[in-house]
Amino acid sequence: MQAHAVASKILVVEDEGIIADDLQATLRRLGYEVPLTSATGTDAIAAVESFGHDLVLMDIHLRGEMDGVEAAEVIRQRFGTPIVYLTSYSDDETFARVQRTEPYACLLKPFDERSLRNTIELTLQRRNLQRRIEERENWFSTTLQCIGDAVVATDANERVTFLNGAAEKVTGWERADALGLRVDEVLHFVDPRGQDLPSPIHQALERRQVVDLPAQAALSVKGGGTVGVDDRAAPIIDGAGTVLGGVVVLRDVTERRRLEERVVLTERLAALGTLAAGLGHEINNPLTYVLANLTFCIDSVERTLASAHAAPVRPDLLEALREARDGGDRVKGVVERLRAFVRSEVLPRRPASLEALVREAVTQTRHQLQHVARVHLSAEKAPEVDVVAGELVQVLTNLLVNAGHAVADRGRGEGVIEVRVGTAPDGRPFVTVEDDGVGIDPAHLHRVFEPFFTTKPAGLGSGIGLSLSHAIVRDHGGDLTLESTLGVGTKVIVTLPPLAHQDAEPPSSPSSRRAEKSVRRRILVIDDEPSIGRSIRRVLVRDHDVDLIGVPADALQALLDGADYDVIFCDLMMPGMSGITLYERLRDARPKLAGRLVFLTGGAFTPQAVEFLRDTTVPTLTKPFKMDALRALVTQITERD
Repeated sequence: MQAHAVASKILVVEDEGIIADDLQATLRRLGYEVPLTSATGTDAIAAVESFGHDLVLMDIHLRGEMDGVEAAEVIRQRFGTPIVYLTSYSDDETFARVQRTEPYACLLKPFDERSLRNTIELTLQRRNLQRRIEERENWFSTTLQCIGDAVVATDANERVTFLNGAAEKVTGWERADALGLRVDEVLHFVDPRGQDLPSPIHQALERRQVVDLPAQAALSVKGGGTVGVDDRAAPIIDGAGTVLGGVVVLRDVTERRRLEERVVLTERLAALGTLAAGLGHEINNPLTYVLANLTFCIDSVERTLASAHAAPVRPDLLEALREARDGGDRVKGVVERLRAFVRSEVLPRRPASLEALVREAVTQTRHQLQHVARVHLSAEKAPEVDVVAGELVQVLTNLLVNAGHAVADRGRGEGVIEVRVGTAPDGRPFVTVEDDGVGIDPAHLHRVFEPFFTTKPAGLGSGIGLSLSHAIVRDHGGDLTLESTLGVGTKVIVTLPPLAHQDAEPPSSPSSRRAEKSVRRRILVIDDEPSIGRSIRRVLVRDHDVDLIGVPADALQALLDGADYDVIFCDLMMPGMSGITLYERLRDARPKLAGRLVFLTGGAFTPQAVEFLRDTTVPTLTKPFKMDALRALVTQITERD
């Protein structure tokens, strides 16, 4: 005990000099250090400030303006020094005042030496224990302040008792403002649809176990907005099984979720690329003979109408055939653009009238929009643009369809879609599509150009349209911007660079002028799709002799056996033997004949085929091709020989 007491410095505050001296002597005899005594509250405060006492023995009733209770309150608040009161009074009012200063003990006068020593020792032990607890709490608090996760603790009544710095940053709450509030006032969780989620702290305390938040949960931030969080709450239970409170640990996972979405997006785009390649082949093959047969029918009807002895033909038959061919060309354009989008291919651009492109888009969407909105088109003079016409029509069509959906969603009868073509002050041509539909939630505006993001119900939107449109306009050197007010409507602005100065079209070559009157040639078509071969033959047979072979091995054997042709059209990808293998075998055996080969392709599905097409000098026609291009290649190859 003596070893412990030697280091303890005690201040005696007593206004009776004899009592003060007697206490000082007694304490020194017990082994405590007592540098001085004080007779007033003011002197006591100054002494503690100067000497840093470990304990103060404070008489309650002191002479002067400040009694012992008032002096003890100042010492407790400023220095945290433990107080033991010395008093001859024990009335209720005095006791109530004493309690408010949180003393460690009270000694009623007169007291004996043993009571004095025991009280002092217990007070010093309690103070040392309290200091260790405070140090431990500070250690934990500092540790929690330093970690990256947000930590919020509550008492058993679910009122906030602690927030670390990360929690302040994530929640938007200052610690001083949050302490004492109910935890659900500070931590408000919602699901991806914005619906309230139950308090994890409440569930943890109720179940007396760890509780995880549902996936994709978000935390409503003070001041507005949400952040994606991962969350786990747990009860704080002491050794006796009593619930003391709860703690919730939050982690801002907004960036992680964004990265996960990008990974998913990349995977979906890769899957889309594979799907586009497969669909392209499946669509292009039948589309090739559909367009070829339509061209054959159109040519036949035109010749019939031009003949002096023409048989009666319905006047709308030729128009119907031409519209069918235009529809096929549109399907072809969609497939080409989809493949170009996923493979970053560049399609050729041509000068075009922006007004004409807009009118085509309005025509294409007329049937879809006529029951929901009136489309008003106003066009001012605007410069021509250098574009892939099909891509720009696709953009404008998508914007019109989106406007129609927005108008229909408002549920107020027929709406209005205003379309305007004009020239911006900087000389750039523009198109605006403005509707009076439902508008877009401000929380979604920053995401409208993200691939696969859509606010439409399942089955009504893929989330690709605006993303693809934005990419197309950007690739043309233009801007696509959007303005929207919820409940009022949306305005989309497409601005494009004007057409630069272009030289006049070069005169047609002699070969193109002679194409229609070329000599009759012998042509072989090798394709495992019989309809493609037959459609090509229908188009060419008027001017040339056309043979069809559907099995590549049979065609190769015939050629190796000496069959001769002026032009060979060969499908690239066929079962049993690819066009590449046939070409390589023919090149080794009959190189001159191999030089007359033209590949027909609906898409390359293997790395070897892609590499071959990239490096080969063999002419290639991509399905579905125009019959004029087919005829031109016949002329080009035969004139080369």
